[in-house]
Amino acid sequence: MLLSQINASPIELKGIGKCFVEALKKIEIETVGQLLLFFPRDFEDRSKFDCLSDIKNKDKLIVQASVIAHSWFGFGIKRTLKILIEDALGNKATLICFNRSFLQKLYPVGSEIIVIGSFYKYRNKLTSSAFNIEKKEEFLSGIVPIYKSIEGINQKKIISCIKSALDQYMEDITS
Repeated sequence: MLLSQINASPIELKGIGKCFVEALKKIEIETVGQLLLFFPRDFEDRSKFDCLSDIKNKDKLIVQASVIAHSWFGFGIKRTLKILIEDALGNKATLICFNRSFLQKLYPVGSEIIVIGSFYKYRNKLTSSAFNIEKKEEFLSGIVPIYKSIEGINQKKIISCIKSALDQYMEDITS
């Protein structure tokens, strides 16, 4: 069977709900075959971790760290969360969480996390406001596909959905 002949709805895949299917429809994906033809726009090498001190050599770091403190700056609705992290070598950095105050509950002090982001020096301290953060146990390592953004769906869900489709239909696909 060719990919274009797989006309089953994505709702039939394990772990896929109505909201996900509706989001796929917005980008004109209505069948499992079309989903399997939704190719990654890029790949990210997550096989090795960096240290915060590697900032001199790289634009983007993948750092395994611990959350050591939370603090806030600003007032009222302009109040912004800062998360202080520390890597295995004792290097520290601050994550500036604009409009992401919910991260305080998701990553309490003591959490083991992975941060993927761009860091810079600000007032002689390492800082990032452009980052993604994940719990260590939920981190996808290796060579990871990066898909075009779909409103309301994160990368992990897209990867999971496509993996589910491949698991279910791989044996039936011919070239």
